Amino acid sequence: MLWDEIGESDIERDKMLLELEQECFNIYRKKVEMTRKHGVDLNRSLTEAEAEIAHPVSVLGGYASLSRGLIILRNRQRAC
Repeated sequence: MLWDEIGESDIERDKMLLELEQECFNIYRKKVEMTRKHGVDLNRSLTEAEAEIAHPVSVLGGYASLSRGLIILRNRQRAC
């Protein structure tokens, strides 16, 4: 085995493997947190954009179709 060839004990091997597993877990956890934050930011931006254009669109009489489109966009974003 590689560890035997380089003269490392089983204890040292286990310690190194545990450190690697912990590093991988920390990286994964950070990526999950970033993904959640991006999702929240995206929802916030979508809500702000909807609020920004709701009045002008309703004045023009197209709010119903806009609402359907936004619902579709939100459902697609949540599915990801």
